[in-house]
Amino acid sequence: MPLDMNINTYAIIFSLSIAVINFIKKKQFTYFKSIVILPVFFLILILSLIVTDNIKGGLKFLEYNLSFIAIPFIFFQFGKVNQKQKRTLYNCFSFGVLLIAVFLLIKAVFRFIEIGSTEDFFYHAFTSPIDFHPVYLSIYVYFSILITIYFMIKKKKIEILNVIKLIFYLFTLLLLSSKSILIFTSITLLILIIYNLKYYKLKIYSFFFVLLVVLTLVLKVGFIKNRFSEVLNINSLSELKEERMTDFKKVNGLTLRLMFVKFSIQDFIESPKNILFGVGVGDRKEFLNSVYENHNMARKIKEKSLGYYNYNTHNQYVEIFLGLGTVGLLYFIWMFFYCVKRTKEEFIAKYIYGLLIWSFFFEAVLNRNKGIVFFVFWTTVFLCIEYSSEKNNSIILD
Repeated sequence: MPLDMNINTYAIIFSLSIAVINFIKKKQFTYFKSIVILPVFFLILILSLIVTDNIKGGLKFLEYNLSFIAIPFIFFQFGKVNQKQKRTLYNCFSFGVLLIAVFLLIKAVFRFIEIGSTEDFFYHAFTSPIDFHPVYLSIYVYFSILITIYFMIKKKKIEILNVIKLIFYLFTLLLLSSKSILIFTSITLLILIIYNLKYYKLKIYSFFFVLLVVLTLVLKVGFIKNRFSEVLNINSLSELKEERMTDFKKVNGLTLRLMFVKFSIQDFIESPKNILFGVGVGDRKEFLNSVYENHNMARKIKEKSLGYYNYNTHNQYVEIFLGLGTVGLLYFIWMFFYCVKRTKEEFIAKYIYGLLIWSFFFEAVLNRNKGIVFFVFWTTVFLCIEYSSEKNNSIILD
């Protein structure tokens, strides 16, 4: 899962091929009513081509989203996910993330020895050796933290190996420096401490006291400290009063995201026909480029593009609203709440969906293959787990 887009794509194609061969041999598959919500979302993406002028761009976007069809079909072939299989998937994923984190840390150390700079330990520079956006890897690391805690809670004891893994994952999360993920992780840990205090008591107190001291010390590191102090700089929010960007240097990351959202929605709702069905997934990029030009966030000088051309809004809800309109956004929100309700018995699922709902306000996670595959794969797994309180929602079709 935490792999290059091409490797992810090849893995899906390989698994899909096996599933098709299996279907041809057995001539049957297990139909899960719950995971049909994913292919239905893909169908909505297809229908958006009706209002799209840039069909080529729309088809390219559909190609990115083929996981919404391919992964559920694979699970149709192999049936329900039992507890042993679930634990295996969790272990494989967390181990893969662990290997990648160790690799990146080693690369950063060698780079530090070579040039004496600490920049390679943080954010984009840290993940550049594998061409992986730090926000996406932060989500993967957060998932691995949950997996580690899940096994600790299941065993009702704190093993030294799991403690070491947990500290390492948290350390990696700090190096990745995604503000929104760090904030949500802190909230998650606080909830888990309060909820599990009666089981561990002194061990929990001791462990998290040490962890708190470590986090406090690390937050003193210049780069991480600057990342958070930037958010606290509310002076740049005054730029939101303007209808055009007046000074690029005054705008920090938070204000820029709010500008993307404000100007894109403002221009979008000027055309009533957009509101219901959107501009279409193929035309969304061109629409946003025109928004940025209208509000002095992008311009061309002597055939040179300056500013925020081809940037998304860094807000998943706005991205879906622009591309699919009110119809698509309402279905997307319903789909998410259905998943939350359907998987409420799964410890990890509720926190992952909580993180995604939170992250979607700051990042268009489903605009990239890494985010799409992660969401679709684990949603399918969560929906295919046999929960004790549910009726069988699968049907064998011949």
